[in-house]
Amino acid sequence: MKFLCLLIIVALGIQYIFAAAATNRPKNKACSDPIYTGMCFAAIIRYAYNVTSRDCVSFTYGGCQANRNNFLTKQECRATCL
Repeated sequence: MKFLCLLIIVALGIQYIFAAAATNRPKNKACSDPIYTGMCFAAIIRYAYNVTSRDCVSFTYGGCQANRNNFLTKQECRATCL
């Protein structure tokens, strides 16, 4: 009986750890790409998901060589990543 209780407690603990880890990740893998301004010299306001703050933030995009974590609006970023 004690072994069964211990097994249940361990299983619940493992489930809690995996659930907590899943909430820290964006729902789309593209949102984990680094915020990249690009190599060109334009100054375009874009939005990207910030994995540290777990929210979409604005940044100045140079105009070329964008990665997948580059959105026209904050709403588009949030709809994709949150």
